[in-house]
Amino acid sequence: MRLQHKVKCAMGILNSRLTGKRFPLGIGWELTYSCNSNCAYCRTNKIKTKQLGKEQVFNIIDELKEMGCQLITYTGGECTLHPDFEDIVRYTIEKDISCHVVTNGRLVPEKSDTFKRYVDNVQLTLDGTKEVQEKQRSKGSYEATIRALKVLRGTKTKLNLNMVLTRENCNIKNLKHVLE
Repeated sequence: MRLQHKVKCAMGILNSRLTGKRFPLGIGWELTYSCNSNCAYCRTNKIKTKQLGKEQVFNIIDELKEMGCQLITYTGGECTLHPDFEDIVRYTIEKDISCHVVTNGRLVPEKSDTFKRYVDNVQLTLDGTKEVQEKQRSKGSYEATIRALKVLRGTKTKLNLNMVLTRENCNIKNLKHVLE
């Protein structure tokens, strides 16, 4: 999160405390339920619903901005699969709202310019060794995560690495692998 957004969030919290008016400083948004992975512990591939179009999303972003929202975290499914993903993250930044993305990383290399220009923070998941990652997620997911990390390393985009703990990976070997 950029310093200007941190300051605006602090001011928003102070304003809320002084006036008693509540508003969302940040939200998490499941942009789509479509996904190109098949995680053992995830429910989104089972949800069948129509996703919002670009204009609907833009209208909601406008409303969030008017309410004082400073941060939108796009998730899914796999939010990069939304047909208007690039336009949506660009519009978010144009509205001076910090843009975070939770992704499996598969499409980061081909959308790297979008990530580098418009996304402030990316969260990727690495559940352990290649064997464990691909058992919990899907074939190719380990390489996709590593490739995404390499593409984004050294850019202004901040990276967070997540690990979903399950019976399969909750051991020292996997924890050590992710930390390295």
